[in-house]
Amino acid sequence: MLRTFQIIVALLPWLAALVAFIAVGIYVLQKFRREVTSDAAEHEDSLLDLERLKREGRLSDAEYRAIAEKMKDSLEGRGKVVR
Repeated sequence: MLRTFQIIVALLPWLAALVAFIAVGIYVLQKFRREVTSDAAEHEDSLLDLERLKREGRLSDAEYRAIAEKMKDSLEGRGKVVR
C-alpha cells in the first residue's frame, strides 16, 4: 500500500504538467480559431462593402475587380483562399 502511494505521489507532478500542457494547447487553438474566424468575417464584410459601393455606382467595374483581386492576393499570401 505504501509503495502504491509513493508511485502516485511521484507521478503527480508529471500529471499536473500534462494537464497544464493540454490546457495551454486548448487555449492556443481557441485563440487561433477566433483569429481566423474574425479575419474571414472581416474580409467578407469588406467584400460586401465593395459590392454595395459598386451597386451604388460609387465604384466602376474595373475599380471593383482591381480591389477585389488585391484582397484575394492578400488573403492567398496569408494562406487563405477566397473563392
